[in-house]
Amino acid sequence: MRSVAEQDSAITIEDRPQPAPELVRLLEQVRWGSQGVRYVSHDVAEQLAWIGDGHYLHLRCGGELAATMVVVAKRPRQGIHSYYRTMLAVDERFTGRGLGAAIAHYARQHFLDQAAEPTVLYGFVDTANAPSMRIAERLGYQHLAELCAVDLGYVAPGDDHRVGRLGTAERAELLHRIVDTRPATPLDDVADALRTDEYWVLRAGGEIVAGAQACIKRMTITALPGWRGQLMLRAAPLLGWLHSALRSRRRAYVQLGNLYARRGADDALRPLIAAVLRRHGTTLALTYLDRRDPMLHRLRDARALGPLHGLAGASTIAVMAAARGVSPSVLESLRRGPWPVSALDRM
Repeated sequence: MRSVAEQDSAITIEDRPQPAPELVRLLEQVRWGSQGVRYVSHDVAEQLAWIGDGHYLHLRCGGELAATMVVVAKRPRQGIHSYYRTMLAVDERFTGRGLGAAIAHYARQHFLDQAAEPTVLYGFVDTANAPSMRIAERLGYQHLAELCAVDLGYVAPGDDHRVGRLGTAERAELLHRIVDTRPATPLDDVADALRTDEYWVLRAGGEIVAGAQACIKRMTITALPGWRGQLMLRAAPLLGWLHSALRSRRRAYVQLGNLYARRGADDALRPLIAAVLRRHGTTLALTYLDRRDPMLHRLRDARALGPLHGLAGASTIAVMAAARGVSPSVLESLRRGPWPVSALDRM
């Protein structure tokens, strides 16, 4: 464990391989979001368990956990080391003291500025979150790409007998197909991210024609913008009884990643996603895609977004990255995109 004194001698930053016991409590109290949409997450413990060993940065004021960030090391790609930074949060009791900027500065200094190998440090910031965008820009992060938070919603998703889990023996062949159907990018880690215990496929004639990685998440919406949003929140108990997609408390949804459809089989995406939602007991899904990613257009053209698409509103996520020792050609390749959103990057 390492600690560093910031401007105040009572402030320390620890780098731990496992989270402190009080981290779950802090993250479950944080109200995430922006643009008037605010929510709390109910699956923090599961997310931390899924991450496992990482760099859990804990900023303490007088011994109390006041701010945190998680930095996840990725396996090197093309000789490039990369780190994904996530879960930047400040306890409401300590806001307004620059602690978020302090811990973000520490992460850059520790994982990038002192790196001996070519390294990229990146994270995702809602473009509507002006303070976080300013901090990232002040620390030298570049706005390399923009992601769409794509919501998919079905009124009554139906099951499909053709949908099942990906078999262990099928993984290598599917991995080859996914790589073959998506643009090559330097930081794509699908080989590490593809997990058979989370992956669902639709088979036709004994062949996999479509697939998606899925994990269940839960949140409670605490604020929506405008008078319509306030009205919807007040009516949520009744509306949620009418349809689960209109719930505000402990709303379940599926986060999708590593989407695949064989060329010419985009029509299989809709029944696949519907069946995945049905198996997870929800009607809503969310995936993050670079707006230049062909899969985004394939989902739209196949009408796989569902009739409730757009219910959660639109948001744009900036990929903010800083690099050291990385060649200009690699940076230009990342900037050209599309950015390879990893199923390991649980937002």
